[in-house]
Amino acid sequence: MLYNWNFGDGNFSTDADPTHLFTAPAGVPTTYTVILTVTDDGGNISKDSLHVFVNNTPPQITITSFSNGDLYSMNGFTNLPLEAAVTDAEHGPDSLFYRWRTIFHHNQHLHPESVDTNKVTSTVISPAGCTETYYYEIELTVTDIKGLSSTVSSNIFPACDPPNAAFTASATNVCSGQSVQFSDASTNFAIQWEWLFPGGNPSSSTLQNPVVTYNSTGPRKVTLIASSFRGSDTLIVPGYITVNPNPVLTVSSSSGTNSFCAATPYSLEAVYAGSVSQWEWTRNAIPVIGSNSPVLNVTKSGNYKVNVIDANGCYGISPKFVVIKNPLPSANVTASGPLQFCPGDSVILTVNSQPGNTYQWKKFANSIPGATNLSYTAKANGQYKVVVTSQFGCLSSSPKFNVTVSCPEAITDERYDKQNSIRLYPNPAFDFLTVEFDGVLNQDVEISISDVAGINKAQISERIFETGRQGIDLDVSFLNSGIYTISVRIGNIVDIQRFAVIK
Repeated sequence: MLYNWNFGDGNFSTDADPTHLFTAPAGVPTTYTVILTVTDDGGNISKDSLHVFVNNTPPQITITSFSNGDLYSMNGFTNLPLEAAVTDAEHGPDSLFYRWRTIFHHNQHLHPESVDTNKVTSTVISPAGCTETYYYEIELTVTDIKGLSSTVSSNIFPACDPPNAAFTASATNVCSGQSVQFSDASTNFAIQWEWLFPGGNPSSSTLQNPVVTYNSTGPRKVTLIASSFRGSDTLIVPGYITVNPNPVLTVSSSSGTNSFCAATPYSLEAVYAGSVSQWEWTRNAIPVIGSNSPVLNVTKSGNYKVNVIDANGCYGISPKFVVIKNPLPSANVTASGPLQFCPGDSVILTVNSQPGNTYQWKKFANSIPGATNLSYTAKANGQYKVVVTSQFGCLSSSPKFNVTVSCPEAITDERYDKQNSIRLYPNPAFDFLTVEFDGVLNQDVEISISDVAGINKAQISERIFETGRQGIDLDVSFLNSGIYTISVRIGNIVDIQRFAVIK
């Protein structure tokens, strides 16, 4: 026997079992084809060959589109996706070549199908099996551009048992009126589904993945019957869905009515027996900022509602509560003449008229019996005002009018009252008025100025720091032209005089 080895790198050997060292540049994948030629004594020749790879590793393959041991349906043909994750340390994806082959195993027989060279593809699985030994072997060979290859395979088997019924739901704790998406999770290739949803809408379904709305509260049972040509399986889950009620709210007001008077505190309160995680009030459908509380202080008219989310995440909204804010009535009073007059004389105080208003005149804090008209004639010393009540029950009080029954002295340019030593000048005044009086050390002097309607215009209080004649200059530039009353109190003595302002 003659042996002739060609190592493909320019070296040869005639030994029967030679040893040869293959070399290649570092990091460069290299393939050598080794050919052996054998000649016998009769001159007969036989050849064989193989590849030797240097600086190269085979591709790493994992079939990802299905798992080894998966089942295929016996209800009909299955289109099985074929896809794999392949890596190669020396070569990129464009330098790898795929060969998919589907092999049908029947007892001891093999029935291979044609090779598919697509990287991603599919194969058709026939519903064969269950009476004898049947399964499919899916084989993938990946070869790099240098000719080095790897082969992996996975097997799938016929699903000969009935389906195992199983399902999931988008939520199991819901609120009344909420919808739930049910998803079939049965195994072994169910082709028919019968769902039962007591208390749901719909209450039954033959869809694989139905949507059900629950309006009635309480625990709700769910039943799934999953069927195929191999049989059926029933799964019953009592109380699988819990349906919680939506909050029911009532709203009341602090006054017990739906109206209030301007400038009067008024609030709304929402009542709900359950636990609330969030409150939100709206006025005319617009959220009220900072209203996360069952109590809302109200200052405006409008249509109010309160929205809540309870501890179960359920949403509730109250009925509309209409609030009316009523304005305060006007209480403007005019005097028919000076508030200081001689005994036997009088002044008529008149309040402006508004439809539906009622009136009560008061002297100091006491109501004057029978004084309920628009006008009141004051004939005695006192402090007068009127309380006006509107048709909505809202109250307003007029300014106070100080009436003095005492004959005023005539106004001169320079007045000097010898009895109380009070002197005003210049009188009439323009911008400033000087008040001159006799004072005692450490006494307080209080000076007030009122107009003819008795409305206070200025108030001054000072301490006297020496005994003798005193003078205080008053700024009256802010007063309009007219007659004014000045009151000067020193200790227990009060002097009231009049002066004029001319602009």
